[in-house]
Amino acid sequence: MINANILNVTKFTTPLAAASTLSQVETPVPSPLKVRRRKTIKQIWKRNRVRKTLPVYWRRLVEVGVPVQAADILAKAIAQYDAVRQVPNTKEQKLIHEYCRFICRAELWRSQLLSTQTA
Repeated sequence: MINANILNVTKFTTPLAAASTLSQVETPVPSPLKVRRRKTIKQIWKRNRVRKTLPVYWRRLVEVGVPVQAADILAKAIAQYDAVRQVPNTKEQKLIHEYCRFICRAELWRSQLLSTQTA
């Protein structure tokens, strides 16, 4: 038995030959890590898009007369809606309703975003 195993092991003359034979036998299976990695790359891309647009939106809102604290919340809500289509929460919806004129003046209005507002 031992001699048969030794013959099977010594059948390959080089490690490269053994590796090439093993790769031919094994079929590649897609790794779930790669799928998860793609999702995180997409999430990172969206997060970076929000980070890039947020200061621009904030500046536009402040220039048209929105108070700084409200501009922070509104700019974040609009940037997240643009990047991820995340609907604003109730506090953000109330601010959108209150500062709707300013949002339109700053050219940041989104018809679907403004239609989600509460009365």
